[in-house]
Amino acid sequence: MKMVSWNVNGIRAAAKKGFLDWMGAVDADLVFLQETKAIREQLPGEVTSPPGGWKGNAFHWGVKKGYSGVGVYWKQEPDE
Repeated sequence: MKMVSWNVNGIRAAAKKGFLDWMGAVDADLVFLQETKAIREQLPGEVTSPPGGWKGNAFHWGVKKGYSGVGVYWKQEPDE
């Protein structure tokens, strides 16, 4: 199993700079993100449902909009 982690310093900005291309090229089973700095409603659909075999994701948004936040994408549903 290959896991990667990236401090994206803003997932919306990262998406504009090739985040989805990177997700396709990294060939990981799990991708962990830090400093997402957004809430789900602010994300474009391709970020919440990226192409390339990703089966799901989970995010924990920061308490204050535009701050903090973490996320994980997976190709196989976690047991827990």
